[in-house]
Amino acid sequence: MPQYLSELAKGQKIKVIKEFYDFDNDKIEAGRILTFRDYNYFVHDGGYTFSFEETVIRLAEIDGGNERVLNSFSEYFEMIE
Repeated sequence: MPQYLSELAKGQKIKVIKEFYDFDNDKIEAGRILTFRDYNYFVHDGGYTFSFEETVIRLAEIDGGNERVLNSFSEYFEMIE
């Protein structure tokens, strides 16, 4: 069971169980089902770009709300497959 988004494997599905806003201030609504593709990490600002078949979510360690999402997987997501 992944503890972080970065531990997901390609094709795994997750459900958003708690709404949040990503680094671009895009609302990620509870109830969405997402299919993981891959992610990139940018050391300079601790930024992550998570690519899903349905959308892209950008999160950054320099943002307190984003950091909470990054470090609290089970509070925001549940595994579907």
